[in-house]
Amino acid sequence: MCVPDRQSTSISESSFPVSSSSQDDESIKQFESSSTTNTATGSISTTLGGFGGGILAASSTLAFSLWFPFFLAPHAASQTYHSAFYHYESNDISKFDNSPWTYGTDYVLFGVMATLVYMCLHSDSVHASKSLRRRSAGLLSMYMISVLAGGYSHQNFTTLESRNTWTFRMLWTICVGTVTAAGGFMGLCGSEVARVSLVLAQHQRQDTKNHHHSGILLPVIPDSFWIAFGGLLTAFCAWGGISYQRPACDIFIAGTTQFPPT
Repeated sequence: MCVPDRQSTSISESSFPVSSSSQDDESIKQFESSSTTNTATGSISTTLGGFGGGILAASSTLAFSLWFPFFLAPHAASQTYHSAFYHYESNDISKFDNSPWTYGTDYVLFGVMATLVYMCLHSDSVHASKSLRRRSAGLLSMYMISVLAGGYSHQNFTTLESRNTWTFRMLWTICVGTVTAAGGFMGLCGSEVARVSLVLAQHQRQDTKNHHHSGILLPVIPDSFWIAFGGLLTAFCAWGGISYQRPACDIFIAGTTQFPPT
């Protein structure tokens, strides 16, 4: 979503067939200047409807994500997915990888995510919405925080007793909860892309030199939908609803919940 200026220019121009990039840049600037007003004056019913839809979508997504491992590999899931609610019983069923390969990979990913967040926030490209860059930075920040908390947990909580502490619960909730929250940020990015594409399409229709739009218009899902979606999933995670004796299972469930915004 956020890349160096030359790449950003080529992606933007290929994604939206335009007759004048400078005119489209002006359209995006006008869109950004009016987005705050449009949000403030938006329909209350649309906002409430978005919250309701997000809650329903999150509930159904949770039900699917908790069922999916048993559909994918029934025998393996029955031997692996034992609920814990952050209370780990014994080393026989509670397994946690503490190898350098695991936490080392997490720290490398942290560096990658931090670099991408910086690129998003400091890009001076005029071909991308500032709001989209901020939302993309938010999405990448969730992954950045997740791998940092996960790497630290894998490196330092090497015993069953250490995992049965509030410190581990806090760190692992952050690790998994930022993944569930990332689904909401992903949806917010998609809604922003849909809004920008709509603005560019309207500009093209007004251009006398271009009487048709060859792109695909996407439906604009209210931001409140994705806020409720990510919020409910993260609250369920913090409660312990996707906590298993093998904490790696938590991440699989959290990742599965991202399929709707994906």
